[in-house]
Amino acid sequence: MNLFVYGTLMRGMPFPMAAFLEQNAVFRWEGCLPGRLFDLGGYPGLVYLPQHKNRVPGHVFELANPGMVLTKLDAYEMYYPEAPERSEYLRVTVPVETSFGLVDCQTYVFNRPVEGLMEIPDGNWLAWFHSRESPVDPGSFRAI
Repeated sequence: MNLFVYGTLMRGMPFPMAAFLEQNAVFRWEGCLPGRLFDLGGYPGLVYLPQHKNRVPGHVFELANPGMVLTKLDAYEMYYPEAPERSEYLRVTVPVETSFGLVDCQTYVFNRPVEGLMEIPDGNWLAWFHSRESPVDPGSFRAI
């Protein structure tokens, strides 16, 4: 099973859950999908828009043990399959554009209104994260 990540879980990010993912998955490709990315106060929220012209870049991982990894990531992303209305994110399957063509991946999409949120320029979390004057302190970031 493939997972597309676009924020704190991307390869090389200094967050505990990014390290967890890299230890339990294999990086396959860089990719992108159509949509918009918003600043949620230190981490991003993706709104997937299949017909949108803007692309959100990210990384595709192949999960070694999908059940175990997704259980932990679901908790991290505050996705509650039994109560999606309470979930900050939903986990959905989307086609991701890679250099090898479209690849179906699971990803986490933001499940809240975006009115009043700042859109991340070009949908590029890595560029935005590294350009911030006061980046998020990885040591204070939630870990599961």
